Amino acid sequence: MMGSAARIALPVLLAVALSTASCVPAGRLLEASGDSVVEPTVGTLPARTDARILGFEDAEAPALAYRDWELPPLVTLEDYTDNLAAYGQMSGVEHPNAYIGLLDLRTGRRELVRKEAVNAADLWDMCAPRLSDEAIAWEEITPGEGDDMGNAGWRLYAATLDRKALSIGRPILVAEGRTDTIGRPFYGVDGTEVYWANMSSPFARKARSMPPDTVRSRDLATGRTRVVHHASRLIDGFKLSEGTLVTTELTSSPVPGKVSPVTAVAVDARTGKTLRSASLGNGYDLSHFADYADGWFLWTEIAEGGGQPIAYAMDPQGHVMLAGYKSANPMISPRFAFCESFTATGSPSAPRQVCQLRGMDLQSRTRFVVATTYPDTDGMWQTTIAGSRKHTLVVGNSMLSVLDDPQCKKTPIRVYRW
Repeated sequence: MMGSAARIALPVLLAVALSTASCVPAGRLLEASGDSVVEPTVGTLPARTDARILGFEDAEAPALAYRDWELPPLVTLEDYTDNLAAYGQMSGVEHPNAYIGLLDLRTGRRELVRKEAVNAADLWDMCAPRLSDEAIAWEEITPGEGDDMGNAGWRLYAATLDRKALSIGRPILVAEGRTDTIGRPFYGVDGTEVYWANMSSPFARKARSMPPDTVRSRDLATGRTRVVHHASRLIDGFKLSEGTLVTTELTSSPVPGKVSPVTAVAVDARTGKTLRSASLGNGYDLSHFADYADGWFLWTEIAEGGGQPIAYAMDPQGHVMLAGYKSANPMISPRFAFCESFTATGSPSAPRQVCQLRGMDLQSRTRFVVATTYPDTDGMWQTTIAGSRKHTLVVGNSMLSVLDDPQCKKTPIRVYRW
């Protein structure tokens, strides 16, 4: 499979001006007409515990070099390094419901590395591969994922990886459990070490007192296992980015109808040293997973009434900044942060959804649009919920392959570098 020649992404101007002050009257909207996007200003932000919320200034996008590759249709980008990406490909059979593949981001070569679960005889499914350049991990789950998660079995497997051959070694069982006692794990890979969150399940916590959650690891090269981090109480989210563990933690079990205060914790994965711990002052529950780089936290909160999430950033001094409304799957590096954002164009009576791959320059404190698509014709560029990288962003357009146009039966993958 051949990819395009390396190209430079054209600068894009964001159609919305976001105020950097917090004195905009509550409820006021930016006035827009025609093809302009209507987005709330900082003044319409949901109630938070912060005295002030600063915003990123809108700016022209920097020139980011990128290269495009293509994968088959119905592929989901799961994780990536500077050199490789792991993806799930729909299998077309009931079990496993997806295969696991590797894509060489330098050459575009790809290989399916697992077409059968270790527990294939019992019809287990495979999902969510995570990788480094040296190892890969994935979860296997008993049949009917989501049907009976109060009594489901899971197993976390890992294998060494040959980057040049695009092949993996013999699967090794890293951890296992049942959801009536231990919740399904969040996990990631750094070097030859697999890290996972060992979390008591909600069912177990209701039944009896349980110890605080932990993050554990196993080194595939040495077989050593260790406890890397002890949570204050409950781990609500987990991400592993460039050797840094990022957990979001709760002091008590969630209560329906009440917002649980969240503390974000960044930990050096190899030493277990806490790099930063901060209360996010969240006004709503978090969506997906927070990220961390160079003193910054980035996260999204589920808007009131179950609407699309809102993205926030916290700088090293503790100032909270609005990154974007209707935004999801945040990722952060020491220079740039990224997320998916959704807006609309056209008239109120005939709106058309617009998807933006949005970036933020943490040094200049500006935000910009990297790419814009219309889901009904172009699909949408999606980030991952796995860890971020310092100099690489990989996005996939799995939505394109479900459109009716026969020319769209593919999954484009785009690799940005800076």
